[in-house]
Amino acid sequence: MFILRKIICALAATRLSAALELVEATTTSVSLPTASESPSEPPPASDSPYSPGSNSSIASISFSGNGCPQNGGGVGRFANYTGNLVDGQEIVYHNFTAVQQGAAFPPTGRTLNCQMHLSVTGGDMGWQVSPDVVSYGGFAVLDPESAVSFFVTTFWSQDASYTFTSQTTLSNPGDTRASRFVGTSVRSEVWSPCVTSDGGAVGIFNMNFRVSTVGGGGTGLAYFGPLELMGREVALVKEQITYKWRRCQR
Repeated sequence: MFILRKIICALAATRLSAALELVEATTTSVSLPTASESPSEPPPASDSPYSPGSNSSIASISFSGNGCPQNGGGVGRFANYTGNLVDGQEIVYHNFTAVQQGAAFPPTGRTLNCQMHLSVTGGDMGWQVSPDVVSYGGFAVLDPESAVSFFVTTFWSQDASYTFTSQTTLSNPGDTRASRFVGTSVRSEVWSPCVTSDGGAVGIFNMNFRVSTVGGGGTGLAYFGPLELMGREVALVKEQITYKWRRCQR
């Protein structure tokens, strides 16, 4: 896979001028709570006597999925995590490469996912938190009629039926191989349970990032992953998440 990445990146570097030929289409689907659970608008920021979430902390973090398997060495080998639920977070995925080109590569590499599980504690009584903006990036190389789709799903374990899922697809409608840096942001709103005591548990937040590649014409190349040029990483596969807090809705 390392040799493949270097070959693809070398080809891609000579075709960056073709990047604008890629077309991006986005659809979003949300599984909403029942009417009695639907959140209303948060109060104005001026009503907040202090900065919400400032005492929150990550009690534990784990990853799962074929893009960062639990038995693969844990956090640090497949993903690096920094940040918090006030200033935001960044996750950098290592060796996260999805590729399809006919029978040249195993089918297992066509679709990859990595799911992050955050156990959040130290919340302020009467507050709850939700992801706000999820951004992700990397590098894509597509032959004509090839495509790569990105899926982001967020939910809290305490109410897994209340989820947010977004899908973004990049495709190449042209007649030559094209490449581009991927940088996309989607809004995601799923509220945590209400914190019932100062310093109490907030909940377990889950975010799944999945990438699926489809090679055009049966033999076309579809690649998403990092970009490395002359031994230097130019583009990393990563996600960034911002959060928002509000008083619990009654």
